[in-house]
Amino acid sequence: MPLNVGVVGCGDIALKNYLPGTKALAGTVDVVATCDTRYDRAVRAGEEFGAEECRAYGSLDELLRDPQVLGVEILTPWPLHYQLALQALQAGKHVYVQKPMAQTLEEANRLVEEANRRGLVLAAAPPNMISPTMQRIKTLVQEGAIGKVGLIYNHSSHGGATGPGRFTDSQWFFMKEAGVWTSLVDMGVYGLHTVTGILGPAKRVTAFSGIAYRDRTFLDPETQQSRPVEITAHDNGIVMLDWGEGTIGTVDGSFTMITREGPGMVIYGQQGVISSAGRGGNFRLYQREEGRYPKGWSEVDPHGNVVATGDDAGRSSGQRQGGRRGPDQPSEDVAHWAECVVQGKKPILSGEHARHVVEIMEKAVIASQSSQAQELTTTF
Repeated sequence: MPLNVGVVGCGDIALKNYLPGTKALAGTVDVVATCDTRYDRAVRAGEEFGAEECRAYGSLDELLRDPQVLGVEILTPWPLHYQLALQALQAGKHVYVQKPMAQTLEEANRLVEEANRRGLVLAAAPPNMISPTMQRIKTLVQEGAIGKVGLIYNHSSHGGATGPGRFTDSQWFFMKEAGVWTSLVDMGVYGLHTVTGILGPAKRVTAFSGIAYRDRTFLDPETQQSRPVEITAHDNGIVMLDWGEGTIGTVDGSFTMITREGPGMVIYGQQGVISSAGRGGNFRLYQREEGRYPKGWSEVDPHGNVVATGDDAGRSSGQRQGGRRGPDQPSEDVAHWAECVVQGKKPILSGEHARHVVEIMEKAVIASQSSQAQELTTTF
């Protein structure tokens, strides 16, 4: 039996990613309802991506009263995630929510508690840690392949969503009403999930952030006209994490990287180094001494096999990134959530992990404003 789901929010992230990705899972996950405050968008999404008898709704309350909806994908802008996820859980629905799951630790605690109390599966984006590449890297670190980790660097930024190719206006991403440091919430969240997914919960955080490029130009998706805007939210910053015993790392969360060179993540250990271009594809492994893997640089696939060594081991821009699926490929994160619902398993993309990252982001803002490191209290 497929998991019947309702999709809440039929804007950019849904139309470009999750609706086609869920449709590709038809028979395993079926979209039986769509919902958007713009009812016409819900109708369009249902007609294009829904099951044969998909129903469109203009409010979440209506969708939650639909007895065929067993799970809800929440794909709205992030200021709405907490309240919508809470309503869905209270209605007895399993929930997969876009990142970030909530905006405060208090909100995240409430969602985790509600899901656990009702025996519901709460899973949260981003999907980084279900990647076979990231799982292989995590295994190598846990097995001690590179020895004790000293440093980890992760790039988690881009230039900001201001240009063409969008269905909705993106100005809100850059305004203080959406948060103090919006590039951290939109982009830094990926890197924070990755580094904590690999190394485990961090113990302390400090950060710097600010507005680097105050004047930006936005393209109206309906008129295709550009307009200048003075942004009011922080668009640039870096988070520094402390795992204890001298293991530290950084994650950038910025809308200032119009392009980037080099690996997305590098982990430096006492006996080796891991360098990864992205969350998918192969990665580079350096070993100080001969062992299970050759001495020097190797290119390793997600199964742990060496596919090249030495100068052929995919340097920097030559690495095979992968990781980003095409529009007609199944949504791995939705499939993972559905499998956990059906089999009663705890998701890798757990609410507890998402809560830890929410706490990091909330306290990173405090650290940036106060110039004082903040202790972290959550684990997963």
